[in-house]
Amino acid sequence: MLDFKFFSTVGVEVVNRYRKHIFDEGKDIDGKKFKSYSDEYGSRKRAKKYKRQANAFANTTSPVLTGDLYRDFKLIGMPNDKGFSFGTVSHGGKVEALKKLGRNLYRGNKVLPTPVVKYFEKEMKKYGDKQLKKNKGKGGTFNI
Repeated sequence: MLDFKFFSTVGVEVVNRYRKHIFDEGKDIDGKKFKSYSDEYGSRKRAKKYKRQANAFANTTSPVLTGDLYRDFKLIGMPNDKGFSFGTVSHGGKVEALKKLGRNLYRGNKVLPTPVVKYFEKEMKKYGDKQLKKNKGKGGTFNI
C-alpha cells in the first residue's frame, strides 16, 4: 500500500524535520537541548573565531560549526517502494565524535526524534486511508 510516491515525498520531509529538530532547534535525539560547550570553545564559537564558521549557529549549542554536517544529512540513494534511507554521506566521523561528547544525533535503534516519528506515522495513516478509499469496493487482497 505504501509505495514509491509516498516514500519519495515523505522521505524529503523527514530529512528536513530531522535537520530542523537536531540543528535548528538544537535538540538531541531525545528532545533535550544540547548541553553547553566548554568555556573556551563556546566563547570562540560565539565570537566567530573559526574558519568557515556558519555564523547563523554562532550563538547556539547546536552541533554546527561550518555547516558541512548539516548539509550532509540527506536522502541516500533513491527511495523505492519499500522505503528510503537517509543520513550523512561523508561526515559520519563527526556524528561519532559528537556522540562521544554526549551530543547524540541518534541512540541505539532510535534514529528519529519523537516529533519526526509522529509526523511519519500520521502521514503513513493518511496515505494508507487514501489508498484504501481508492480501492474500496474493488475487492481483493491488500498488503500493508
